[in-house]
Amino acid sequence: MNLPDCAAELQKHGFTVLLYDPRTVGSSDGEPRNDIDPLQAVRDMSDALTHLKSLPSVLHSQAGLFGISFGGAVALSTAAVDPRVRFTIAVAPLTDLDFISTPRRWRLLQKCMKDRESQVFGNRPLIIPMVNDKGENVAGFGHDDVLGGNHLGMVVQSIVALVAEL
Repeated sequence: MNLPDCAAELQKHGFTVLLYDPRTVGSSDGEPRNDIDPLQAVRDMSDALTHLKSLPSVLHSQAGLFGISFGGAVALSTAAVDPRVRFTIAVAPLTDLDFISTPRRWRLLQKCMKDRESQVFGNRPLIIPMVNDKGENVAGFGHDDVLGGNHLGMVVQSIVALVAEL
């Protein structure tokens, strides 16, 4: 099950779902491609909530956020600053870099600092792809199979069961 399948399954159970890719990522537009700005992502998610709440079919008192991985971190951050969010479901949110060994983390942070300094001189930012052309996880975020296959299906079932209890 992928995210569109997850959204469709939630819709079958009466949820109104707005599914989107953050700007510069996936199907969204914007340049440079895959340039992720976490603060802008929070503003965008808040704007998406504004749009969603403008629809007459949406119950304002029950509008919440759902995100996986980076989207989970953005959902948590948005909920922290937007009082309209009634609930948040964050699956495997990226909240720190503890999953990267300390020596590797220091090398990564040094590369980040060199990249920032390089940008001061007008150079383009360094882009590290999440996966390479072979589909391998070269960025080192999580495990390749963390939310594959039936995992999202189990998440949807848990959400539906939880809401049924309310």
